[in-house]
Amino acid sequence: MELINETLNARAEIEECIRRNGFAPEHNYGYYQWLEESGKKNIFLKFSDKSGILAQYKSKVSTWYFISMPIAQQKNRLKIFVEALEYIFNNKSAKKVMVELTEELRSQLILALKDSKLRIGRNNFIYFWPVFDMKNWDENLKGKNWKKIRNIRNRFYEEHDVVVRDSQEIHPDKLKKIVNGWLKKRSSIDRPLYHRYLNMINCNFDGADFTRSLIVDGEACSITAGWKIPNSNDYYSGIGLYNYNFEGIGEISNLDDLVFLKKQGFEKVDFGGSGKNLLEFKKKFLPSFIYKTYSFPIVRNV
Repeated sequence: MELINETLNARAEIEECIRRNGFAPEHNYGYYQWLEESGKKNIFLKFSDKSGILAQYKSKVSTWYFISMPIAQQKNRLKIFVEALEYIFNNKSAKKVMVELTEELRSQLILALKDSKLRIGRNNFIYFWPVFDMKNWDENLKGKNWKKIRNIRNRFYEEHDVVVRDSQEIHPDKLKKIVNGWLKKRSSIDRPLYHRYLNMINCNFDGADFTRSLIVDGEACSITAGWKIPNSNDYYSGIGLYNYNFEGIGEISNLDDLVFLKKQGFEKVDFGGSGKNLLEFKKKFLPSFIYKTYSFPIVRNV
């Protein structure tokens, strides 16, 4: 295993790894760069079979963070995950590694570490990821299950002048104003996301395939952005921000995103992981299924 500390210089190599072996929503080089912030350095873990792990290191607390799942073929994911953990704890004086894994890989990891010098801590958080099957998702909102959303949509477009623009064409200061408006209404658990959203704007959405903003009565009010999930015909709608200045703006911006993405021909759309409160909002758009990921620490046995 090799540590690549200068991830900006290694962009082509990391993107090739993602192209070959990527499969998870967060396997995206641009997104990886959005996450880097002061005191938290991106370090790519490179393996001999051209697989890898998107990682970060926070030296102040000797903590590593693994971003999403290993970028590897399914048969190799557990093996390289364990190899990475052993290397980091044995050679890099790590106190803790924070990970977020699917239920399946978490269960496999628990068994793999059972007799090792490492142990898995309690879950810090469980994320719920709603996914929409676009073939069966009704963009016309017919039927009683869509009544509330239909009413919100109809009323919003009757009361407001709404235009959709590519977010990349909007001045960054206006986009940052949306982020600030969103931040004022969010709970403390969402606040760490603030920096990545500013990074996203500063790099002009590098890594995103589509970016959309609703202009309501002349005011930029929302940002939705995402990308095609590697080696699939699925899409990750990973960014959904709005400034709460108009009643119903959240429903309308997410609805606009889904209608647009269905027209692009994607098979499934993943609306990203969140806690139960935000999940209840996302369920308004009738996802086909919901899966979970688990965030937890890995530490040495004492």
